[in-house]
Amino acid sequence: IPLSSLSHFLSPFSPLSLPSCSTLHIPIVCSSLFHISSTQLFGLGHNIPVTNICPGPVQTNVDRNALRGDGSFHQMDDPFIRSGMKAERCAELSLIAMSNQLNEIWVTPNPLLAMLYFNQYMPFLGSWLMYRQAADMVKAVIAKTRAKTD
Repeated sequence: IPLSSLSHFLSPFSPLSLPSCSTLHIPIVCSSLFHISSTQLFGLGHNIPVTNICPGPVQTNVDRNALRGDGSFHQMDDPFIRSGMKAERCAELSLIAMSNQLNEIWVTPNPLLAMLYFNQYMPFLGSWLMYRQAADMVKAVIAKTRAKTD
């Protein structure tokens, strides 16, 4: 069961997660490897299900506990993470998907789930909506950072 992330779809919504988003190529490659292996084994008569779990923002303290270059804690809330679903709910939905042998699930609350569907099925509209929302979020983060330093 590969655990990936929706950050590669939703990165414009999280202006503070650039380091996290930049490391996502490895889980994506591993997810593809698992699916290819499962397909090949199925062709040989082995039914080994693979469920790729792609959670969106999950309410954790990863934003507050992130370290700065000098080793001090970041101590700043990321509104994207704060708006996420509870970890218990993410785990529950993941277990349901695994028990039903779904190929892939996007575990995230609305409106982000709707944005994912827009990106998947109407890419032009989805991209336009995400960039419009991201601009507002970046401005809010800059204003909050400036207010803390004043």
